[in-house]
Formats: sequence, structure tokens, C-alpha cells
Amino acid sequence: MHSIKLISYYLIISKGKKIYQVKNVIALFIYNKSDTTNKVLQKILSVKPKTLIVIADGPKGEKNDIENVKNTRKLIKNIDTNCNLVTNFSESNLGLKDRFSTGMNFIFDHTEQAIILEDDCLPTQGFFRFCDEMLEKYREEKSISMISGYNYHGITVIKNSYYFSMYSNIWGWATWKDRWNNFYDSEMVKYQEIKNQKSFSNIFINSDQEKFISKEFDKVLDKSINTWDYQWTFTNLINKRLSIVPKNNLVKNIGLGHVNATHTKRKFKALLKTLNIRYFIKFPLKHPSVLRQNVLLDIKENRKKIIDNSKLSKFVYLFKKLLKLN
Repeated sequence: MHSIKLISYYLIISKGKKIYQVKNVIALFIYNKSDTTNKVLQKILSVKPKTLIVIADGPKGEKNDIENVKNTRKLIKNIDTNCNLVTNFSESNLGLKDRFSTGMNFIFDHTEQAIILEDDCLPTQGFFRFCDEMLEKYREEKSISMISGYNYHGITVIKNSYYFSMYSNIWGWATWKDRWNNFYDSEMVKYQEIKNQKSFSNIFINSDQEKFISKEFDKVLDKSINTWDYQWTFTNLINKRLSIVPKNNLVKNIGLGHVNATHTKRKFKALLKTLNIRYFIKFPLKHPSVLRQNVLLDIKENRKKIIDNSKLSKFVYLFKKLLKLN
């Protein structure tokens, strides 16, 4: 069996592209999707990371899940690379929230900053260089929480290479240890304290945004959803921290509709599916002269997210599915 490293190397050389070597540690979260994991892993190995940290959750107990987890972990064990490979594999199933939060703590026991990918988030090569440059440039700027590789708009018509947003989109991202440690709270204790206060309402652009985001936060509190990312969004909102978003989307979620997906089994998010395309980013980067939130793009993003989570979006998906069956 050909090694993943050799396959990746051949693909890059055959296209005559210059190989970019990533400077920062890359952390990869995996579970039970060997097909998507293989594609993401090839892309990671193509940029020759010096250190790769792999975090894995344990199987839930069902026979199929045990086998899928086993096959996915084999990909990591069979890596033929000179990089420093660090693994943190849980034998029991912790669930998305606990596995991710404990995994992030493990990552930052080993490094001060990292580029983070999940097993279904396929980046462009430019994503790694973008993260490297942003991690360096904004290392001491505490008002920046993270660098996102995913742009919910797909393409934005702006003069600079990136903009600043209040959204914390985590389909391919990077951050620093000092932005995560002592800030992230998986239980969102402070939300319970301030959710009905005026100071909380003042965080948002408008009432529609507050209503939509608060509804998602409430799902975390009543445990109707097992996730970690809403807590990260909340952390950044109450600390008035912004994220960096590339002008064009650099990461494609290849797990939408996957049979083993946790929260993205449904493909009916019509706008998201349309905008889930990878684009290139031009270097050298053109930097904004002022560190300020792009309110107009954030308002547009909120509208799109409301539509994507609406009953109409679900109806469109089900209607298309019915047509295909016929």
C-alpha cells in the first residue's frame, strides 16, 4: 500500500506547484470517517508539518462504529513521515463537547499556537500560509481570538485580503494558547448569569442576531445539542474579541451529509451547500489599515445563517430529495 505521504508528494510535484512548508503545529481531530480523514490528512502532509497532533474520540460501542474508528486510526498509524507525530486517542467515547475541549487542552500542553482541522474540513494549500502569517502578525493582539479559514459568504468583494468578524467559524482555524486557556468554558456558566441582562443584548448588532444566537446557546444549556463551538463563540462575544476571516473561503466541508456525521448529516442548508466551495488567496497579503469589525458582512452572515436554519431551507432539501427518488 502506497503511503499517504508519497501520494501527496506525487500530486504536488506532478502539478508543478511549489511546496509550501507550514511553520506552525497542525492539530487534527478525527473520529470515524476514514474517507474524509484520508483526504484531509493528505492535504496536511503535503505542507510537511514539523509537528502533527492527532486527537481521536473512542467508539460508542456499536459494532460498525468500532470498526469505523479502527479504520480511521489506521490511517494515522500508517503515516510515513518525518514529522513529530503526537497522538491523544481516547478509548472511551467522550462525546463531541468533552473530546474537543480536552483535546484543545492537550494541544496547548504541547504548543503556544496551532492550526486546527477536523476530519472533514478540507483546506487549500493557501490556508496554511494564511494561518502562519496571521498567527505571527496578531500574536500580541489580544482582541483577536482566532483565524478562520472558512468564509460563510464564499467570496467577499473587499479590497484587503481579510476582514474582522464577530463570528467564530471553526471549519479550519487557528488560535493561540493564551486565547483558549482560562477563557473557554464548556458549561457556559457566565451565560446563565448574564443572558437576561442589557449588557448581553449590547453585544449584538441587532435583535434578530441576538434572538438567533441566544437560541443556539440555550440548546447547549438544556443539553439538546452536544457541541463545543457555541461555547467558543460565546467566549469571544463576551470578551469582545474578533476573528480574522479570509477574503475568499479557503476550506470546504466534505462531511456534509456524511452517514457518520455528528451535526452535519442534513444537507438541506441550501445557502451553505452553495457557498461551500474552496477558493485561492493571493500572496503577499493586503492588510487592513484599521482593526475594526466589518459590520455589514456580519449582518449579511447572520441573515444567511437564519435562512440556512429555517423551515424553508429544510423544505427545499426534502423537495429536491423527493424529486431524485422519483
